[in-house]
Amino acid sequence: MKLSSRGAVMLLRVKRLYIEAGGKPIVLLNKEDADDIGVRALGRVKIVNAEGREITSVVNVTYRAVEKGIVGAYDEVASKLKLEDGSIVDVRLSEPPRSIYFVREKLKGKKLTYPEIYEIVRDVVDGRLTEVEISAFVTALHTFGLDLDEATSLSKAMVEVGETLNLDDVFVVDKHSIGGVPGDKTSLVAVPTIAAAGLTIPKTSSRAITSASVAYDTPILIKSNGIVKIVEIGEFVDKLINDNERVNDVEVPVFDNEFKVSFKKLTGVFRHSAPKQLLEITLQTGRKVKVTKDHSVFVLKNGRILSLPTSELKKGDYVVVPRKINVPEISEVDLVREFLDKLPEKYLDRIFIKGLDKRGLQIKEVFNSWKNYMRYRRGLIPLSWLKTKEVRVPEGARLKFGRSKKEIPAIIKVSPELMKLLGFFAAEGHLYNDRITFYMGKGEKEIAEEIVDCIEKVFNLSAKISSPKPHEINVDVGGTILSLVFRHVFETGENAQNKKLSWIVLNCGPEKQYEFLRAYIRGNGGRRAKEHLFEISTISRELANGILYLTTILGVSCTYHLRPKKERKFKNYTSSCQESYRLYFTTKGLTSFINLIPTEESGLKSIAKNHKNFLDGKENDWKFSHILLDQKTVSFHTLQKNIKINGGGRTMKLLQNLANSEIGFLKIRDIKELQNDHPFVYDLCVDGYEKFVGGFGPIFLHNSGTADRAEVLMPVDLDLEEIKSVVKKTGGCLVWGGALHLSPADDIFVQVEYPLAIDPLLLPSIMSKKKAVNARVLVIDIPTGRGTKVKTIGEANALAKDFIELGRRLGIQTSCAITYGEQPIGYAIGPALEAREALETLMGSNKALDLINKAANIAGALFQMAGVGGFDTAIQLIKSGKSERKLREIIAAQGGDPDIKPEDIPVGDKTYCVKAENDGVVLWIDNGRLIEVARAAGAPKDKGAGVLLNKKIGDHVEKGDVLFTIYAESSVKLQTAVELVEERGFMGVGKSMDMLIQFIHEVPVYGRRFELER
Repeated sequence: MKLSSRGAVMLLRVKRLYIEAGGKPIVLLNKEDADDIGVRALGRVKIVNAEGREITSVVNVTYRAVEKGIVGAYDEVASKLKLEDGSIVDVRLSEPPRSIYFVREKLKGKKLTYPEIYEIVRDVVDGRLTEVEISAFVTALHTFGLDLDEATSLSKAMVEVGETLNLDDVFVVDKHSIGGVPGDKTSLVAVPTIAAAGLTIPKTSSRAITSASVAYDTPILIKSNGIVKIVEIGEFVDKLINDNERVNDVEVPVFDNEFKVSFKKLTGVFRHSAPKQLLEITLQTGRKVKVTKDHSVFVLKNGRILSLPTSELKKGDYVVVPRKINVPEISEVDLVREFLDKLPEKYLDRIFIKGLDKRGLQIKEVFNSWKNYMRYRRGLIPLSWLKTKEVRVPEGARLKFGRSKKEIPAIIKVSPELMKLLGFFAAEGHLYNDRITFYMGKGEKEIAEEIVDCIEKVFNLSAKISSPKPHEINVDVGGTILSLVFRHVFETGENAQNKKLSWIVLNCGPEKQYEFLRAYIRGNGGRRAKEHLFEISTISRELANGILYLTTILGVSCTYHLRPKKERKFKNYTSSCQESYRLYFTTKGLTSFINLIPTEESGLKSIAKNHKNFLDGKENDWKFSHILLDQKTVSFHTLQKNIKINGGGRTMKLLQNLANSEIGFLKIRDIKELQNDHPFVYDLCVDGYEKFVGGFGPIFLHNSGTADRAEVLMPVDLDLEEIKSVVKKTGGCLVWGGALHLSPADDIFVQVEYPLAIDPLLLPSIMSKKKAVNARVLVIDIPTGRGTKVKTIGEANALAKDFIELGRRLGIQTSCAITYGEQPIGYAIGPALEAREALETLMGSNKALDLINKAANIAGALFQMAGVGGFDTAIQLIKSGKSERKLREIIAAQGGDPDIKPEDIPVGDKTYCVKAENDGVVLWIDNGRLIEVARAAGAPKDKGAGVLLNKKIGDHVEKGDVLFTIYAESSVKLQTAVELVEERGFMGVGKSMDMLIQFIHEVPVYGRRFELER
């Protein structure tokens, strides 16, 4: 260590933690090192690598997770500085970023300059500001507002620190609706109309949170507080909901656009009423999962990875599964912390710790007897006395139970010997209240001696070998304390029926995990089924599933087969064999199912036919090309050796990523319907990724993410390069913006705004996104009236002027259309119903005249601003069929079916008609309540669910006429929606209105603060 003018500077060795911190640069320091540097938890240090590159990081402090002299690097730090285990870095105290000072100034009401705002935004995106500091900034904006200069600076800064869509010198136009009106499918009509006029419109939008679910007993893989575990989704979600807890510090595995697997933050959990039937999908290696019919899984099809509802899957489809999962490695287990966290209270009085440093130790007031006082004097402290779990346990501290003389270390090292012991226990062990016994055959004396050696090295206890019968060898080790460790801390299960894989095995690193597997296979009597195949068996479902997850983490191929219960009759007796799980480990991994890519579905076969320049140029290129044409699959290894990507294109990019991916593809072997006996089904939400890992054997499942009316017609989750390709071909696109890195600070600010129910960044949020796609001309749609975000014409006028002036300052010619928002646009609400209606409208239907009117007004405004026509031009494009043809071009370019017809789009088969109770004219429609009904019916995740209106404002009705029809895919959800309708009114009496209320042209506004809270 050396000293500088800013405090201590230390050279520390890096330990990669393989944990993502949600984009924030974080490092983990040992408490002693942190004290020497002079930094506290949540303080900041500067990390400098050998090449001189540096990053400022937030500090977490630990007593034992990393040793003195080691710095634990989260993925963000390791990736930016290109650090590996053992790298040496310079760690020094860093002052807080200057942006904190600027946040404080805004909290005092001071106006900020562009450089000050830029620093704040940059530090938000780079993770230099904590959630508390970001919340303070958003709160300051809410309290003191933004003037035009600040709003302009904030919009520019948000664009500057993200990616942009660069279409060279193309003149880009765009539209945006601030929302609030149900059934607003205007973009499906307006965007192809605008593109059909020769303009370029890369339309990005958001999608709504939805729900579909998996069975209660579905195993899922999570990382909680840095520890990876397998849990049942139902038990996990029920506990969070019943205890009213938030989802904190929980992550789940996802794959990214390059098909790399990593853990990402879980943002929500869901529980829904369960249907009577579920679908069980079984893959070719035995992996399986039980889901509702509308739940989605990821499949490889037509050179793309798509998310499809299980109801649309068929045998032979290839489902996406993880091939390898990187998990952080732990080095020790603190039994004191684990006992305090997991043991029932009744045991804590009887477990004593010896060797604690009593100085500064916080204990409860227990000196009510001479006996307790003498225990304390002798250093014998019951765990029940400890006030906190944060006890620093020194090296050499020991634990004992009651009066027993058997003592074990309070800190257990995660060693190869511990892993071998856990492997032998999984194969041979049986747990009793006061001892552990390993049962073996007479030929396994060598294993028995290894078990004795491991027990002595790990726990410092003596074990005894005995032979109660001529054909048996037993190993016994006594002690209630050891039994409690295996049962409550290691969580191994007790006997052959209920054994499970200890969580420690999942978190100990590859070398020690292989030690566990070798011991388990040896103890289990594993045999070679074939030359390259080992076979073992267990009657424990949990243990079999744990092995499947462990082998996936390691990247080892494992298949299982369920052997049913059966009886074998002999001459004098009948032998009964229990149901068992046969596990097969493939040692020749290259040819196992998990390591093969289907040539047809991946697009490899098509490329081999049509492209001759994608191989590596070797003399045997023609051999590999014929392999692709003749074989149904090719190994990842062979693809990596031979493929060379020349040129772009979605399929080429897919193959480049696939060659080095951490995902695999397994064929669906069976799909069957099962009765469901649990009242609920469950799901997870991971913002921005929409996937998690679950099932008996890990499978990638689509989580409660989003649904969109455009998604019914075509894939919408394109990246920037794919958007460029589509727009260059067609002039337009309709895509989801959630996975793009456009104005990324906005996505972070929204996470703060949403729980606080404030929206001080409305204008910069919208305008920065439009600036990021390089829009030159923009129309903002402001729906106005009852049930919308903007209630009055006066409020809409003020907001429109703000948009126009901010656009002028950003170089975007902006106009605002104040549109009538007191009833749905068209007649349909819900993804499939809306997609049908939009397609019918473009194909010539005149039923939804308000949809045509609104789309033509929005498109016509853009035409007028771009000098290519106006409202009449838009009407002519729609009526002539050019808009329809352009939409079909966009559908094809984005990977959908360009020949789709409205009747091809399935809608819910469960319906209910809401009828008028009296004669009259429809006066008003409650938009908010209609949205509630559509959601209750299952929309938008149930794509076929929603509401179809028969009457709108101004229409004459007679008693008994159908006002609207509810569509659902589930009888339960339909009933919920019907009950909602019966509770409240939805329509009144009145007259019709024209859709366009007023059009606002450019009006500069100066010297006034934004009116953002409406």
